[in-house]
Amino acid sequence: MAKETPLIGCPKVSLWVSIDTHDTDLEADLYEIQPDGTSISLWSDIRRLRYRESLREAKLVKPGEIVKCNFDPGLFVARRLMKGSRLRLVVYSPNSIFWQKNYNSGALWLTKP
Repeated sequence: MAKETPLIGCPKVSLWVSIDTHDTDLEADLYEIQPDGTSISLWSDIRRLRYRESLREAKLVKPGEIVKCNFDPGLFVARRLMKGSRLRLVVYSPNSIFWQKNYNSGALWLTKP
């Protein structure tokens, strides 16, 4: 940021992705990286790709197909970003003991939304 900048609102991210399995989980995290390298978490959202269009109806991905995944948790952010700060968007497929394991097989009976 060339100068101190307010960030106010509900961030949204839309990604077009292609995967080589029928399903996966994706997490998107937004950070402020301050001039001294300090990282401040601003926003985070996670999606199971089979529920990208509806939380009620699973729709598996065809391997190699390009699909849209929206991250829109409705979280309100209000922060004054420091002069010299940058925004960092990190997108990854989580593998954590804190989330239900997704084996990416597309077997609908393994998990529910």
